[in-house]
Amino acid sequence: MAKNKLIIDYDYDFSLFGIISLSKDYHLAWLINNKLGMHLKKEEDIVISFLNNENLVISNYIYETEHAQLRMLKNKSEDRKSDKMSYLIPELNKFDYLIMKNGTIGDMNDQEFLRDFQKIKEVQYIVSLEIDKLKSKENLIF
Repeated sequence: MAKNKLIIDYDYDFSLFGIISLSKDYHLAWLINNKLGMHLKKEEDIVISFLNNENLVISNYIYETEHAQLRMLKNKSEDRKSDKMSYLIPELNKFDYLIMKNGTIGDMNDQEFLRDFQKIKEVQYIVSLEIDKLKSKENLIF
């Protein structure tokens, strides 16, 4: 019997940033809201189920405007049952949070966005990431 394989080429039309911070997710969201004038709101956790009955439970915050969306995701799963499946993007396990930026927030480009985030003292490190080089980039489709 012949097997067919479905190959989908997804367009990643957002910027991705990695953040290292010791702050809890709710505290970092509060800092971003206060320092950068945004309004990140806690949304329902994202649950990604895999074939081997493993789940990733990812903390999720969203800020939306008419022309943009900013999503802050905790990189480490909230589900502590599994050691193997503990990161949203395993190859970025050094980063505590991921920021997905789609569209233009105010008149900030990505460099200005990075510079504003670096002003938050609880953000120890932030960097722009190249999505195409990530092996687990499909985990960012939801």
